[in-house]
Amino acid sequence: MFYNSWNKLCKKPFGAVCCEEEIEFNFYAKNTTNAVFIVFTLDDKTFKKQMAPVSNNSNDNLKVYTIKYTAPTEPGLLWYYFELNEGNKVYYYGNNEEALGGEGSIYYHAPKEYQLTIYKKNINTPSWLKNGIIYQIIVDRFFNGNENTEVVNTDSSLFFLRNWDENPQYVRDEQGNVIKYDFYGGNLKGIIKKLAYLKSLGVSIIYLNPIFQAFSNHKYDTADYKKIDPMYGDEDTFELLCREAENLGIYIILDGVFNHTGSNSVYFNKNGTYAKLGAYQSKESVFFNWYSFFTYPHYYKSWWGIETMPTINKDNKDYCSFIMEGNDSVIHHWMNCGAKGWRLDVVDELPDEFVGRLKEQIKIHDPNSILIGEVWEDASNKISYGKRRKYLLGDELDSVMNYPYRKTLISYVTGQFTASKCLSHLLNLFENYPKEYSYSMMNLIGSHDVPRILTALEESSLVEPKASSISLDRLKMITLFQMTFPGVPSIYYGDEAGLEGLGDPYNRGTYPWGKENKEILCWYKKIVSIRNNNKALRTGEWIPIYEDKYVLSYIRSIKNNKDSFGDECENGQFILLFNNDMEREHTVSIPIPKEELLSKYYVDMLTGINIELISGKLVITVPSLQGILLKNIE
Repeated sequence: MFYNSWNKLCKKPFGAVCCEEEIEFNFYAKNTTNAVFIVFTLDDKTFKKQMAPVSNNSNDNLKVYTIKYTAPTEPGLLWYYFELNEGNKVYYYGNNEEALGGEGSIYYHAPKEYQLTIYKKNINTPSWLKNGIIYQIIVDRFFNGNENTEVVNTDSSLFFLRNWDENPQYVRDEQGNVIKYDFYGGNLKGIIKKLAYLKSLGVSIIYLNPIFQAFSNHKYDTADYKKIDPMYGDEDTFELLCREAENLGIYIILDGVFNHTGSNSVYFNKNGTYAKLGAYQSKESVFFNWYSFFTYPHYYKSWWGIETMPTINKDNKDYCSFIMEGNDSVIHHWMNCGAKGWRLDVVDELPDEFVGRLKEQIKIHDPNSILIGEVWEDASNKISYGKRRKYLLGDELDSVMNYPYRKTLISYVTGQFTASKCLSHLLNLFENYPKEYSYSMMNLIGSHDVPRILTALEESSLVEPKASSISLDRLKMITLFQMTFPGVPSIYYGDEAGLEGLGDPYNRGTYPWGKENKEILCWYKKIVSIRNNNKALRTGEWIPIYEDKYVLSYIRSIKNNKDSFGDECENGQFILLFNNDMEREHTVSIPIPKEELLSKYYVDMLTGINIELISGKLVITVPSLQGILLKNIE
């Protein structure tokens, strides 16, 4: 018996489907099989349908059992497996042990189920997002644009200034609590002054970590949602940044921290810093019902038990109105100033209703705006607090931070995953996500919450010179993958300059102006430019064509002058090959499907070497720890 959810002979169409779309399932079983059923589970209700046997001209020993099924009218997840009757025996065929989709396994009991994502009709994500390059910035660590590099010190009791080239480090008490934060003086003026650099890098979207007034250096403890932190600048400076950026074709995305505030904030006011009565100070405060107290006022609900970050009641109507309703709400206020969208911090903590309303409001303000969520797992089937989330069904997010993608690529280039395993994990995400979202994923390999990518790729068991060489090879390979894969590549500031560092705070060092690793920076500029100048690498079809233990290959292609979303554009095709073997090169022979080929002649965009396919077959040697980027020659 056989079924493979990625094979068009077994299931059409591939992957997620929209509501009321017809799906064809074909299951292959021995001629001695009496009956085959497909068993569905939807909203905790299970039902099964018998599949009809049809002739199989390709294999006399296997019979094909088929059924056409119309997807439900409402978005959700449909789970399925197969039940076979053979004589007096019952067998089951379901998803494989890793539940990654593709070829399944035989079971003698209830099997692991396949997932089928059913999404809302007519969803779409903005074209500028799908075609973009994101650059993430912690403002304090990027550049100081003030004259004489002056720094505005708002509270010396929580503040000390480091020299720009010093390593970050917290000052903690004996219990490990941070008692002083270090600052470097980066600000919004600094970003304005470096916009030309970001444009030269090929960036089209800037995602800013929190910029609102707060007392930490990370700014996730918001003190005032309506005020830019004075260290960073003011509202006029932010508006100028948005205007100047947009003049260069760059949009600004803000970090929305709506699950919690700072304890030292206008709203909670634990330290009595503000004149307005806070929730901590009095039950008569207009903000009191925003928070949950166990024993008033000292014991309250907070994010991960961190007392400086009291959690908000997201069901509170006054709070929801403050954040998103009306022209002067937080969302609309900053979008009026020029923000093009939001990234939602810890979106798992925000109810579906809150996220849905927020998306509705930003789309009312600007239908072409975007909403990105911080999700660390597969966002299509994420369960948070016992509830299945609806992030990618059409009414909530436009994109998520693609941490599973990062984990998969790092595992492959460091040799923890074979090429086959890497491809299975990528196909699993590609199968579970609707196409609109697959092409708008925030495909990151670095962020403020994980070690720097160059550090993550180091080979610690080797001596330092060799380790540096291997890390650099791996970095080039993983970034080539990132820039040629569907989705939106995201660059964490300084990664393109060779910054290193383990977890927080060492991954939050300053940009090394004048001390960049020139080789890495030139490499980034080269591959970003190749992506930006070739639509096939942005919205072309993604077609895996080969994988073994070490080598992985796929095609990015636009044929018939239309991309994956039906937009008119020039034809173009790329063949990508990667080899994660640390020890040796590998020569591969790959037959390219005739229907996929645009040409028999290709050029390696990285070396300039011309390649000719013989009888539709690509025979090529892939060097150790390197990638190859072939482009068709008309």
